[in-house]
Amino acid sequence: MSLTVAAALAIALAPDPIYSDEKVVRITRGDRPAIDWTLTPEVDIDRLPVACPRQGHVTVLIETDHETRRFEMSGRDRIDVDIIHDGKAATTRLDCTPERLRFAGDYRNDTLADPLLAALHGPTLAGHVTRMLDERMVPGAAIAVVRGGEAIYARGFGNNGPLDSRRTAPDQPFRLASATKALTSLVIASLVEDGLIALDAPVATYLPEAPASWGSIKVRHLMSHSAGIARIIDRAFVEMPPEDTDALTREDIFATLRARPVDFGPGEAHSYRQSNYAVLGLIAERVSGKAWRDLLAERVLAPAGMTDTRFATRHLDGPNDYELDADWTYHRATYHYPSALDPAGGLVTTASDMARLFAALSRGDIVDLGLYTQALFDPAHEAADSEYSLGSVLEQFETGRSFGHSGGDMADIRYFPDLDVGIIVLTNRTGAMMAQDLAREISELIAGPMGACQDC
Repeated sequence: MSLTVAAALAIALAPDPIYSDEKVVRITRGDRPAIDWTLTPEVDIDRLPVACPRQGHVTVLIETDHETRRFEMSGRDRIDVDIIHDGKAATTRLDCTPERLRFAGDYRNDTLADPLLAALHGPTLAGHVTRMLDERMVPGAAIAVVRGGEAIYARGFGNNGPLDSRRTAPDQPFRLASATKALTSLVIASLVEDGLIALDAPVATYLPEAPASWGSIKVRHLMSHSAGIARIIDRAFVEMPPEDTDALTREDIFATLRARPVDFGPGEAHSYRQSNYAVLGLIAERVSGKAWRDLLAERVLAPAGMTDTRFATRHLDGPNDYELDADWTYHRATYHYPSALDPAGGLVTTASDMARLFAALSRGDIVDLGLYTQALFDPAHEAADSEYSLGSVLEQFETGRSFGHSGGDMADIRYFPDLDVGIIVLTNRTGAMMAQDLAREISELIAGPMGACQDC
């Protein structure tokens, strides 16, 4: 059975529900590879971005064991689709974002003495970023590039938005959001180097209260979101008064999670969820005897000389960042991220401070970069049907491979260990996908087009 649903501006009228006997459905967006999409009825709306063309439409297919549903999308369309599994509706929002804006002309100019510096500091990149800000309706962005342990580029674009019209600068604070997990990965890696944690050790080695259903879950499964433990952020969690979530500890979250059934066996699937990193943080605290924020400061922030990175549990404590209303006007993004979930997100940082992180990584001041890279790119550590490994998303380019993480559709940090280059892109609007796309553009300036790495 196939049905075409024409989308309208903003959120379209909800189409008829789709039914599935399986918790994982198949979704194809245009010519991109199909993905396995895990249904989450416990979450209000699960957003799936769709790269929509400037002209014409893109076809989205949702395939279940009952039917295949077809959607045609363009412009700024949004469609909320209810997929019914086990009597519960999981709402997936298909959300148009502008398709990736590519640089004009060649990515690299090998006739110049230092083509990367020429490309970064030339007018093409600056004009490209300015155009993206306008097209994606993003007030401001900060970009930094590190090579050989030295920042070779740091610049702000645009401004801090309607609430603060100052121009954006590299030392301006931005939310790192889920890209925080990349720093959590470094903390865990440092504990592994010290012999306090083993990636292949069962979670129960460090948390003996873990239920029998967790018996085969290893530390690496938590890091790669392939453990199968339940989600912690559900409707009940979101609806809790802020003072109640503020009072939660990681021990409380662990107690809640171990009372819930697992969703799948370890290593069988990849399902991104904050609960994995809350449990990781608890393991780190147990083996070290130190609080998580102290661990992060001691093992990552201090060695890197990062003095402008901190946690913000709610929007009033953090920088100004924005969302768009249905009529495409800005309002300040509101959020509440309790400290119990610190290992999963919540950091505020600057492009300059993140440049210091990559410089320290290059020097080996945080972990042994060779060993860390080897572990990240070990196929045994990658989650099933994904490019996610030990707290990083892995990507391959013509002359190098990168690891890193995005956050909140507004931050992207990545490092090329083969080329000793780090890229930081921070923006101040959620949902724009600008940081990810721009970081990939700069990656292609450095390492050529995406694809199999020929020299790695």
